[in-house]
Amino acid sequence: MSHNWNVANNYWCTTDSAATSYVIYDGYDNINLGLIYFMPIDTLSCYLITENPKNEFEPFSFNIYPNPSSDYLTLRFTQNNSKATIKIYNLLGELKSATAILHQETKINISDLSNGIYILEADTEKGIMRQKFIKQ
Repeated sequence: MSHNWNVANNYWCTTDSAATSYVIYDGYDNINLGLIYFMPIDTLSCYLITENPKNEFEPFSFNIYPNPSSDYLTLRFTQNNSKATIKIYNLLGELKSATAILHQETKINISDLSNGIYILEADTEKGIMRQKFIKQ
């Protein structure tokens, strides 16, 4: 899918997040796909399920464009969002910028970043999402 999914507190039946991440094919494997968030991992009820689980996922995503970009990115949430904290990380995990936004669509200045690939993280009341972008 092209949008992010939050599947936290599902029964992965392991506490090894690397093993869980290995079997999920998402935006970390293919940049055209959304990301799957599965933490925290619930292992207490792995073998106690007596009925079919309900998969009621609320899609939560945002778009960033243009990508690649040299000066500004436009971030647009696909659903109404009252506030968010936006953080930009380089691929080493170093925080390069952080800002609070209050609108569904916001322009973000990236002109001071070096050319390369970055991760834009949006932390909202509905969860945390990340997308890659290219600064050129």
